[in-house]
Amino acid sequence: MHIRTTHFNPSRPFDLQIATTNLSLKVDVADHFWLVSFSVTGPRERKENAFHFKFPNVGCSVIRAHAPGIFSIISKHTGASMDKNEPCFIPKGEYYMTEPVNMTFPYFPMMVYGRYRLHLQCRDAPKLPVKFCGYMDFEIIPRPG
Repeated sequence: MHIRTTHFNPSRPFDLQIATTNLSLKVDVADHFWLVSFSVTGPRERKENAFHFKFPNVGCSVIRAHAPGIFSIISKHTGASMDKNEPCFIPKGEYYMTEPVNMTFPYFPMMVYGRYRLHLQCRDAPKLPVKFCGYMDFEIIPRPG
């Protein structure tokens, strides 16, 4: 999965960013065990594994709940259900999307402003081999209330 968003414009803080996405899935994505770790970049160093979040048996549902703006774009192009009462399932395939996206994460803990690197691992169980992984480098900046 490759996502590139337009830069956040502080003079127009409520404009949606445009996400250009290439989603290449060789396996179906369902609710698997997910482990997410965040590294924090300081002025002189990177603190590896600063935060760990485990999502046992709710991988796809975590995207749907924690990143509804991103998942709505994925749902629109893949046919995945937005209904929380239905099982979460993203079929394998190649998907290319360019859409405005709301980059709000309503249930995610508040993070301190700064630069972060995310490492995501997905497996069927904690001790089994990794099915897929992802990396993201991003900045958290204040948004006016």
